[in-house]
Amino acid sequence: MKIKSLYSALLMFSAVFLSTSVSAVPVTMTLENLLADQSTPYTEFGYTLEAPGSHMHNTFNLINFTNAAQLAADTTGMKLTKAGGGLFDLISLDAVNVLGLDATTGSFAIQIDGFAGGILKTSKQLLTGTSGVIDFLSGDALWGGVDEVRFWFESQPTGFGSFSTFAGDDFKFDNVLVQPSAVPLPAAVWLFFSAITGLGFMRKQQSVA
Repeated sequence: MKIKSLYSALLMFSAVFLSTSVSAVPVTMTLENLLADQSTPYTEFGYTLEAPGSHMHNTFNLINFTNAAQLAADTTGMKLTKAGGGLFDLISLDAVNVLGLDATTGSFAIQIDGFAGGILKTSKQLLTGTSGVIDFLSGDALWGGVDEVRFWFESQPTGFGSFSTFAGDDFKFDNVLVQPSAVPLPAAVWLFFSAITGLGFMRKQQSVA
């Protein structure tokens, strides 16, 4: 009887453990509290948007949004991270009429890079005129498990961290959908399941006896 009770308790605990440690709950950064000219990092739902060494803009009263982040030519780029560090998945965001000088040549206007551990994992380029929902994770699984996402214009001569050479560069975005990356089960959990299996075997032996 004791083994049966312990077995039931372990099964219940394992169900709770798995539901809390493995699941990833998406959140949407609406950027409603981003200031008009913000030089400090902006944090929402545990994720941080910033422009290192520069500043960010916001845009009010758009047709699509009440407030959106704006990456303009006088910003050296923006980056998105998980507050306190850690891996996350970039699922999607909403873009409004991307503008850039070089997109008319058939190249991109703005580049979005995903990094993990300082190593570039994946990139996405957006052309001038791009608007609407931009899907990341559904089109490229490498957008899962990043720890930094960088936004920068093609006309920045040395890429992220430098100013654009074209005054008309503009990237407005909102509704950034992100989620924590799924955490692999540690080895201890598999030992835990082995214990449950063992108890189940002992219970079966007792019932046979």
